[in-house]
Amino acid sequence: MISCLVVYSPNIGSHEDTRGCVGDFTRIKIDDKADILLGYICEEHEKKIKLFYGEEYLKQILFVLERKWIGSIDEKGSVAYNLKHAYNFNINRDSGFNKTFWERSQDKFYEIPGNIVGEVLKVILTAIITYLLIKYGIMSKP
Repeated sequence: MISCLVVYSPNIGSHEDTRGCVGDFTRIKIDDKADILLGYICEEHEKKIKLFYGEEYLKQILFVLERKWIGSIDEKGSVAYNLKHAYNFNINRDSGFNKTFWERSQDKFYEIPGNIVGEVLKVILTAIITYLLIKYGIMSKP
């Protein structure tokens, strides 16, 4: 997210060496997560951001990185409070990289097209009804 605000600018760019900075060039997603959680901007990037965008822009990026904008779940009206109470979203739980098998399965469930689910249900119901009809002698075996 922060990289989109800063690093991908042609004026700023990223650096190849890993510094724990949001401007690190990373190929592996888990490394991005570590950089974002650290919330660190190296001196090189700070200088470039100030030069091309100004001091206030840097302050706002740091405000986002330090997660001060989200507030507290106890502070009525804050983003954290609203997420917790209106959507039952736990901001202290990782919902990204470290999902359990069941959580990943639930995500995939919503990607299944409705017509496929309908057809599968038709086959299951037909099999159950046919079994019951044969069992109670209403229908003979084919």
